[in-house]
Amino acid sequence: MKKIAIIGLGYVGMPLALRLSRNFEVVGFDVSEKRVASLIKGIDINKEYSRQEIRMNNIKYTNNKQHIADSSTYIVTVPTPVDEFQKPDLSAITSATTSIAEVLKQDDFVIFESTVYPGATEEICVEILERVSGLRYNTDFVVGYSPERVSPGIGGKKINEISRIISCSDLTKIDYIRDIYSYVTNEPIHVAPSIIVAEFAKVLENTQRDLNIALINEVSHICYRLGIKTRDVLDAASTKWNFHRYEPGLVGGHCIGVDPYYLLAKSEQLGYSPEVITSGRRTNEKMPHFIVKQVLSKLSILQKPFCEMRVAIFGVTFKEDCSDARNSKSVLLAGLFEQFNVRCDYYDPFVDELKNRNLAIPVVAKFPKNKNYYDAIIVSVPHEIYVNMQVDQLESYLTSESRQNKIIFDVKSIYGVPEYMEL
Repeated sequence: MKKIAIIGLGYVGMPLALRLSRNFEVVGFDVSEKRVASLIKGIDINKEYSRQEIRMNNIKYTNNKQHIADSSTYIVTVPTPVDEFQKPDLSAITSATTSIAEVLKQDDFVIFESTVYPGATEEICVEILERVSGLRYNTDFVVGYSPERVSPGIGGKKINEISRIISCSDLTKIDYIRDIYSYVTNEPIHVAPSIIVAEFAKVLENTQRDLNIALINEVSHICYRLGIKTRDVLDAASTKWNFHRYEPGLVGGHCIGVDPYYLLAKSEQLGYSPEVITSGRRTNEKMPHFIVKQVLSKLSILQKPFCEMRVAIFGVTFKEDCSDARNSKSVLLAGLFEQFNVRCDYYDPFVDELKNRNLAIPVVAKFPKNKNYYDAIIVSVPHEIYVNMQVDQLESYLTSESRQNKIIFDVKSIYGVPEYMEL
């Protein structure tokens, strides 16, 4: 039986490890001692899997690099974020590649799933593998690339329900990679002609989504100035057979809000400045400011100092019914309000505590206890618990008695109340 090492046990690596463990011997490696210790106990801190799901498999969880040394296949699923300047941060993937290179053997396969800019796998990772291991690329070892496609959160697609792209540095050995991924998904597997094509396809998928959402976010700005609801315009436009509906909102997370920067970085490296991609990113990055500006304009009518006002923000994670708060734009809201001395409280059933840069923001899982306590509410993430909440309950947390004066920003238009602000 092949022994497969999964390097990185987060939202990408964990479902892959669980799926492959049905047919292969799997060792799951993660540099986080806390993550490994939790998984050994059957606890998923990301709240994606139950204790039984984690324990009912033959995965060996470890943070000891020697435990992956006898594997024949290594699959890298570590995060590839951007830094504070929105530039690709490849430190995790280069570190993971180095660890693999230290134990790499003749005829081993290394498959990368982490998102990178086109060309990075062969330009950066292969160079590390050769230099550290002393082995020769495509002679002693083979590299593959299969861009991750995960849908975290309750109601998201399972890993076996998602089609996959695979590629290989030596296409004569693509069947080996196809065989592995045939145990991962029940959906079609597309063979890309090269690793760089597969890399580009990944960043293009999310860049396209980013741009489509940016268009509708711009439309929401125009609708706001016209005094009409974006939702009403979308409802009308959606009656045309070839209209593709996208919703306005906060674009965060580890894919849509990050991948375009990887494509931008490679484009600039090639001497080309893509205006459309840059404009879309700029539009989506400004949405938290747009929301705060609207809420502050309403709060100013209450005729009391901002320092005496309180705002409740329902939802911290980057998407609904998911515990992942990485690059969540909802997190920025509190910091923007803080600039005006407006106090904010966060509520989210999926997050216990969140650290935004050096600022520790307490997050309460349950609904507020105090009625008539807040001057405004922002429902920023459509968790099911918020979608199912009665409007009367939502409004009971506000100080104003008149619905006309109740300041609620319904970011994803889940309530359909005409008096609420929406994007």
